Amino acid sequence: HAASNSDSTFYFLKKIGYYSKNTKNKEIVYKNYSNFSQYYLSVNENKLAKKYLDSAYNLAIKIGDKKFISRSYGNLGYYYVTVEKNYEKAKNIFLEILKNFSEKNDPEITGNGYLNVAEAYKGLKDYKNAHIYLEKYIALQDDIVNGRINQANQELETKYAINKVESEFKNKEKQLSSKQERNQKLLLV
Repeated sequence: HAASNSDSTFYFLKKIGYYSKNTKNKEIVYKNYSNFSQYYLSVNENKLAKKYLDSAYNLAIKIGDKKFISRSYGNLGYYYVTVEKNYEKAKNIFLEILKNFSEKNDPEITGNGYLNVAEAYKGLKDYKNAHIYLEKYIALQDDIVNGRINQANQELETKYAINKVESEFKNKEKQLSSKQERNQKLLLV
């Protein structure tokens, strides 16, 4: 594709779209719409991007998957921030997402919501609220990172304990084997 100056991402998206266009699986169609919307946003084909964003959002609602709904709704909010510069509409979308998701249930969606609503407030020149939500985003990211570190530490401690027990078992097995060999030699004598 480099020699012909064509876009390989678009080429593969078209192939995926072609092979899945007759599918009855709504999740695959949703993902295709979502991928096409992001592609068109990346190449500034904003009308097509909006068409696919709307289609993805409407299909997500029909499917009823909360994560699909929040992601496609969040993508619409991102569109309003970056393309239309409609910060008020974007802010309302992101606040709605935050209302429906908690940090415990889905920290990724909540974190994205905090960051995006901060960006919308910044666009509205409401720097106080932008700062508040940016702080919430940073605190949540710290919690996520610390949680991953704690989880990794626990996994290492578990592996260490397992290795220790296995090592002790092997040593006792060797000792038992040695005793059995000595006992057999004594019986033979």
